Amino acid sequence: SETVASVASVTDRYLNFSSLENDFFSLQLPGRYRTLQSVTSTDMQIESAVDSVVMGLFATLVALGVVPVLRFPHHGPAQMVAEQLGRTLHDRLRAGSHAALFASDSAAASLQRPLLIILERDSELGVMLQHGWSYAALCHDLLDMKLNRVVITEEQTGGRKTQQTHDLGASDTFWASHGGAAFTVVTSDLDRELN
Repeated sequence: SETVASVASVTDRYLNFSSLENDFFSLQLPGRYRTLQSVTSTDMQIESAVDSVVMGLFATLVALGVVPVLRFPHHGPAQMVAEQLGRTLHDRLRAGSHAALFASDSAAASLQRPLLIILERDSELGVMLQHGWSYAALCHDLLDMKLNRVVITEEQTGGRKTQQTHDLGASDTFWASHGGAAFTVVTSDLDRELN
């Protein structure tokens, strides 16, 4: 009511990630893996890529209000990201004004820190050998899904193209209940719903 006039400014900080679902976030940094793995990348490009990944992870941790225990392999980009993230967390916590970013409501909660394991995609053999056959994974891979939105282009007679846009998220009941399900389960449930 009358307090609105007292607000001088509103500032959004730590927005270096996108979270379109309750249990999924993305740093929205296409090409960073290629930059970090390429032998042609300059030191400046690698430092910039590491900085952007660290700031995205830091923003995510601030949003969650947690200070994790960090684990990482001792080589390559994963180590660079983890060490810089550790330094950023330490520096921000040491500066008194930023300590409130991670303040919890109870002392017991501060004793239970989550574990953040930072790995490189090429060192995790399971990822290379096994693809997730979930509905969400296949939609991401096959339908070029971006920000929970799928655009399907159909070619009509006469060469004319039409586009249909579908938003997938919590408001889509089929997506919400089947996103993490195996694709075989999804196909049988879809057949049941359509018939």
